[in-house]
Amino acid sequence: MERYFDDRKLLEDVNSAITKALAEHGLEPYHPLAVATVLEAVASPLKFQLQATPLSHKVGKLGVEIYFASRVLRAVELLKSPHSQIVNPMMDAATLALLRRRQPLPKSEMLRDALRVHLNKPRLSERGIPKAAGNSLNMYQAALGSALTYLVEGEIVSESEDGQKWCMAGGWQWLFF
Repeated sequence: MERYFDDRKLLEDVNSAITKALAEHGLEPYHPLAVATVLEAVASPLKFQLQATPLSHKVGKLGVEIYFASRVLRAVELLKSPHSQIVNPMMDAATLALLRRRQPLPKSEMLRDALRVHLNKPRLSERGIPKAAGNSLNMYQAALGSALTYLVEGEIVSESEDGQKWCMAGGWQWLFF
């Protein structure tokens, strides 16, 4: 016999429990610390491995590394729009491009490195970009610009002091693996 679950009632119960727990600590439900806390408690690194994004494939290692790396994944996931078909993957691609470089990435190379990840062409050269991207090159450039804007606002990436390079922001820099 199949058991019936009332998804709406279940969601209401979870929401009220979260709201009550956060209120005890003086946090509003959508305060960034509250969101991060809920994600820490609920999100499993396994979920991100199963989502099959380029960024989640990078954390295919076991143990503590998955947990810490998944914090980057969760931070990027928070920034994503549910309806974005191209900006979301470009956020993954840009973040992974920086993680792979392990050092600041010149702005002139960001599109190439992000497309290497997004198109799964690790040897893509500057000259090969127009052919690989085809008619979508302008779309990829615009999407990467939007993705980087979201990542900067979410404090995942930042510009270098001279403004010529992209790098992982603040506390994420030590997560290179």
